[in-house]
Amino acid sequence: MVLESIGPTAVDLVPVFREILEKSRLMLHVGTGFELVREALTKLPKEGLFVAVADKFIRNDQEFHDFVNAISKD
Repeated sequence: MVLESIGPTAVDLVPVFREILEKSRLMLHVGTGFELVREALTKLPKEGLFVAVADKFIRNDQEFHDFVNAISKD
């Protein structure tokens, strides 16, 4: 699934993402709406979830580690 600026936000799609993850895997490509992705990901199970984030949002290793740590907190 690709997040685009003309569609619903990642937070709006949490129920849909959760339903998909209950039955299958989910590949999420974040090209826009990054500011809400963190919040959405904290509400989802990590099993079967693959997230690709554009490098304009995560530019270096430190930002990557910060992002992973932020979404891993429960």
